[in-house]
Amino acid sequence: MTPTDKRIIVIIVTLSLILYGVKYLFSDTGAYAVVKKGSEIVAEVPLTEPEKKQLIVKGRLGEATIEFRDGAVRMLEAPCPDQICVNEGWISARGEAIVCVPNEIVIQIAGSRDVDAVVK
Repeated sequence: MTPTDKRIIVIIVTLSLILYGVKYLFSDTGAYAVVKKGSEIVAEVPLTEPEKKQLIVKGRLGEATIEFRDGAVRMLEAPCPDQICVNEGWISARGEAIVCVPNEIVIQIAGSRDVDAVVK
């Protein structure tokens, strides 16, 4: 092994550790889904639970089924005519939302972090 090979290995290992650290710092392990019907909070479900779970929420048009699995959430079924909320698919990042306007149901991902940014 030449000195250049050793330098390349050190650089690769260092970059790997830096990327792992960045991923760890910006991961949102305290994320949870807030389910609202109108202005009323129906449920707050942590997204850290790996097992599949379903929640049925009765909205203005009828019952909607919300599915939680592997750190993500989606609107599985809804009685609205256009199905935009169902076609939205899975969401998992803090700040994302699924809105079913006709049925007045909102699913939003929130996090446990108190500070979003620090400005000096």
